[in-house]
Order: sequence, then C-alpha cells, then structure tokens
Amino acid sequence: MRTGFREKKSGAAIRAFVAIAALFGALLVPARVLAAEDGVTMRRLYNRYTGEHFYTASVEEADSLEMRGWEYEGVGWYAPRSGAPVYHLYNPWVSGGDHHYTLSSVERTSLVAHGWRDEGVGWYSVLGEEGVPLYRQYNPYAVTGTHNYTTSSAERAHLLSAGWRDEGIGWRGAREGHGITDEEFAERARVQLGVPDLPSITYRIGTPYYWEGADIMLRPIAFYQDGKLVAFADCTLSGSLGRNIWGYTAP
Repeated sequence: MRTGFREKKSGAAIRAFVAIAALFGALLVPARVLAAEDGVTMRRLYNRYTGEHFYTASVEEADSLEMRGWEYEGVGWYAPRSGAPVYHLYNPWVSGGDHHYTLSSVERTSLVAHGWRDEGVGWYSVLGEEGVPLYRQYNPYAVTGTHNYTTSSAERAHLLSAGWRDEGIGWRGAREGHGITDEEFAERARVQLGVPDLPSITYRIGTPYYWEGADIMLRPIAFYQDGKLVAFADCTLSGSLGRNIWGYTAP
C-alpha cells in the first residue's frame, strides 16, 4: 500500500468544478475571461508533444486547447487589468507552432520581421519593480516550446540545471497563481476511472514523482469504497491518466 496519501471525501462538491468528456477533458464553464479581485486569471497549459507551455486569460481558449490534448496546469498567475502590455506572437513555420510573449516592442518588431505573427496584447504587466516576477527561461536545444515563463523559483532552477538559459524577468503579475486543487485533481481522475460519485467513496492522493520514461511528473491517487480499494492510477499533475491504471471495480 502506498504511503503519504491525503484522504478526502468524494462527492457532488468536488464535481462542481469540472466535468471530463474524454481523456484530457474539457472544462465546461462559460466562455469568458475571469478576473480575481486583484487581477485577471491567467491559465497555464502544457503540450506534451511539443514541449510548449501556453498562457491565456480566456476560458474558451483554455477549454479548446484541453479538448485538443493540452494539459491544464492551473492558474499561472494573476495579471493586472492595466499596465505595460505583454505582446503575444506566434511562429507558424515550425512543426506544431510556437508562441512567444514579451514586454519589448523592439523584440516584437524583430520577430514579426522574421515571419512571426503579431497576435496583439495578451495581457498586462505590473509597472515598475512591484508585483510578482514571471521568470523567463530559454531552451537552446528546442524548436518549439523554446521559452518558459513561471513565478516559481524552484521550476526556474530545475530548468536551468537541465540546460535552459536564464533570461531574467519577462514581466510582473499582480499575484502568484496556483496549480489545480486536490479536489479538482481527484474529480478529473474519478470520472476517467469510472468511479461512481457516492458518499461511500473516499480517495487518497500520493506524493508527486518524476516518470523518466515519459519525461513528466505523475501523482498517484487511489479510490476506496467503504474502505476497500476500488480504483487507482498515477495521473499527470492536471489529473489525466498516466500509468498504473486500474479502473473502477465494485467491491
């Protein structure tokens, strides 16, 4: 039996956030831009096939990408409603495409001159030296997903240790974001494993670990019915099934 699990109840309360339609699932929420009290919610998604992270304030865009196989990784940060514009550019000439984000109008002009598409202002940065820094890293060995932007100093340090180059601070947010909650993670896994939504169902979430074979982080989850193990899987951090999958079996 795995150790280090956290146990919580499954039920209608955790179903309220998401409904999963397929392996990766789509967030069935209104197509609108959500704003927190002190900023606009910026969602972060990951394409495991190209290695690219994508960031958007649009729920509709995030939903569309999830339905096409992107992994939802939660809220990257909260952007201010106004401030310095962060420009969004797209390179259609590489396999799978590539997106880039920059505060610099000079960099934007240079990329457009090299064939990138200008997709306008993606969001805004806090002016001056205040706010939460979004660290920018560059992968000189990649064709797509060449840049990563994160508020996490631990993530930045990990990428630098893997050969990425530190490019300083890309822009500044209003406050830090967060990954998906345990409840959201469990609900995604529950639906995909076919576990019924019953008061007698509980779950335990294990400690995340790195799966070197697929170059991804996984997080184990096990479901119990009246105390008996009925389903388990090691899922990606967004709650999609990864490995060691055992679908629901009634006790």
